[in-house]
Formats: sequence, C-alpha cells, structure tokens
Amino acid sequence: MLDSPSIPSSAANASPRRGTFSLVVGILFLVTAGLIAMAAITADSFVSRWVLMNAPPPVKGVAQLLSKSGEGQWPIGIGLGIMIFGWIFGRGDWRRAGLAIMVATAVAGVAAITVRAATGRARPSNNVEQGWFGPYHDGQWSAFRHAYSSFPSGHAATAAGFAVTLAFVARRWGWVSLFWMAGVGWSRICLQSHNFSDVIAGLFFGLATALLVLRSFGWPRLDGASVG
Repeated sequence: MLDSPSIPSSAANASPRRGTFSLVVGILFLVTAGLIAMAAITADSFVSRWVLMNAPPPVKGVAQLLSKSGEGQWPIGIGLGIMIFGWIFGRGDWRRAGLAIMVATAVAGVAAITVRAATGRARPSNNVEQGWFGPYHDGQWSAFRHAYSSFPSGHAATAAGFAVTLAFVARRWGWVSLFWMAGVGWSRICLQSHNFSDVIAGLFFGLATALLVLRSFGWPRLDGASVG
C-alpha cells in the first residue's frame, strides 16, 4: 500500500498562524475603528459648524456634485468599464480588478445601509429631534426612513470602497481617488445629510470591505501582466 505524501510541519503550521494573525488584525481594526468613531462623535457639533460656516452657496453647489458622484452607480460603472476592457483585450488582472471595484463598492454601501437601519440615528437635517432611536421609534419603524438613517454614511462607505480598491489596483495613479473620497465625505456634512462621525464610520466600512475584497481577488493590478 502506498504511503500518502507527508506535509512538512512548517506548511501545516503556517495556515493556523495566518488565521490567528488575520483574526488579531481584524479585532484590532474593529477596536481602532470603534474608538475613532466614538471620538468623532464628540467632535460632531464643532466640525459641522466649521463646515457650514465655510460653505457659501457656490461651495454648496460643488458639494451637491460631489455627493451625486458618490452614489453607487457611478463608481460601479467605472469598475464595469474596467472589467469589460479586460474581457475585450484578454487581460485577466483587469477583469479581476474591475470586478473587485464593483464588489467592494456595492458591498460597502449595502453594509452601511443595513447597519444604519439598526442604529436609527437622526440626520442633522431632521428638525424634529436628534439622537439614536434604533429600528423602532415612537410607535413606528424608523429603519430605512431617511430622517433616521444617519449612521453610518452610505455615500462615504461607497466612496471608500471604490477609492481604496482603485488605489490598490492602480498604484501609480489610483491614490488620486482618495481625494475624491474625502470630498464626498465633506459634501455629506456640508449638505447636512450626515454628521462627522457618520462619515468617519462610513469610511471605515469602505476601507474594511475594500481590503477583504482585494484579498479575496488576489490583489489584482491594472498594470499587471496577467493575460487570459
């Protein structure tokens, strides 16, 4: 009877070590994100006042354009275009990069929308009341109601999912999208759609989603040589 090939002990131990390391990094990321979000909550009023004081009508017009660009269909469309380019020209990395951009953008946005349905935080533009009310408030469901869907920002999460992914797949020039991401976050505060902490939390959602998706897709590169 043939003996089955033995697996080197170093290889056998590598996978558990990687799993433990990933778990520790994940926990540290969550703790760090939570602490930063809590600190941002204390700065909400100050940041909002400062942004609004420096937002005359022309600036608010720019904010509206940036906010519109942060809606999911636009960055997902860019990812789709990159993926189609990869199909046409037989570039495997481009196909995977485009798909990664689409998935990271969509998942980040959906995750943020799902969580804010549970938090029920009133938007700054809600003139009736401010606070955290959960999914059910004052005898009716507040989940998915616009006035009670502030935390976290879906626009910020979507923008971060797209921008962080693009920054990794196109390392020579993709980092420019991070400035756009910051602009989208600023626009949500300027338009009184979200608090500062809502935006910060949304950015963390997008960052985490982008890194997980990139890892799942094998860290594709737009300047890679993969063909097929």
